[in-house]
Formats: sequence, structure tokens, C-alpha cells
Amino acid sequence: MSSKNIEEFIRVFKRMNIVDFTEKSTVLCGKIECRIPNGNHGALVIFYKLKIVVPHNYPNEIPRVYEIGQDIPRTSEYHMNSDGSLCLGSPLRILESIQQDESLISYAKSILLPYLYAASLKKRGICKHMAYGELAHGEQGLLTDYKKCFGVKTDTQILRVLELLKRENLDYEKEPCPCGCGRSIADCQFRSTIEHWKKIIASC
Repeated sequence: MSSKNIEEFIRVFKRMNIVDFTEKSTVLCGKIECRIPNGNHGALVIFYKLKIVVPHNYPNEIPRVYEIGQDIPRTSEYHMNSDGSLCLGSPLRILESIQQDESLISYAKSILLPYLYAASLKKRGICKHMAYGELAHGEQGLLTDYKKCFGVKTDTQILRVLELLKRENLDYEKEPCPCGCGRSIADCQFRSTIEHWKKIIASC
């Protein structure tokens, strides 16, 4: 990851600063502004105190974000991971997004800020559930999202696709396609789906 990417991020999010630089990551701390509707009073401005650990091999590894101001409840209902980091989506979906646009600013605007906005609405009772839709926490949420990513319908199909994605060679092309069409992978359009996600995973 280039230092320019970090510098541009800090230039936009002026309350964030570099607080540590390790062999594997750059650590940013500070506050990020979130605006939510406040009826006839315009927008309510909330500042979340965050720690963002940005790996040096970003975008091939996902940043870890921690809300350190204790403003977001530490429960799975608010999509907190067991290590205290924010669960911002399935790893494959986030990797796809940040590899399409490597800008940290884009990551913040398309992934982090929507989470903060949804958590703000939920905490204040404006929305019962997380806005923009939400995945179930844990394994069930991953399975639901992977069905959308891969365009399949069953858990068995998901596991089959994941098994294919782990293979380093293409010796599977003559095997039955996991989409269920009855053809081999080489003869099915689903092959392009496998190649798309294989390319994303291979860069990690």
C-alpha cells in the first residue's frame, strides 16, 4: 500500500492520524464524522472514535476497524467480532470491493461509513434493524452472502465452490459444475464465476 493512499485518507478525514507504524501495518486513530437525519432539526452529527489497522499489503488484506469510544454496543446485534473489531461484511465481498477500487477513502465511504450510519440509526431507535440490510452474524451470514456472490442456492453448492477456489491448478475443469446444470465446469458459463473469485483470492 502506498503512503499516498494513507495521506489522501487523512486529508479527507482530518481527525484521523497515524499513531503507529509496524512491520505489517499502519495504525490510524481518531474520529470520523457520521451524520444521521434529525427530523426538522437537520442532521445529527456523531463522531466515532476509531482505530483502523491498515495492512501494508492492502488491498490484498482487509483493514481491521475498532470503535474505541465505547459508543457502539459490544454485541453481535451490532455486528462486533469476538476480537472487538467491527464486522463490516463478508471477507470475499470486502476483498472484491477494495480490489476494484484501492482507495482507502473509497473503502471508508462505501464500507465503513454505511456501517456507522446503520449503527447510529439502530442505537437511537430510528431503525429496528441495521439499515441497508444485514447479514446474520457468524457462519449463517457468510453462507447467505456467499450464495449471492456465487449465484447458487444451497450450502452444498457453496462448499463445493469454496473447495474449487482453494485448488491451485485447473484440474477440476472436467468435473461436474457446482451450479447444478449437469455439464462440466469447462462447458458451463459458471466457470467465469469461479475464475473471478479465484483471481481475488489468489491475490491475498
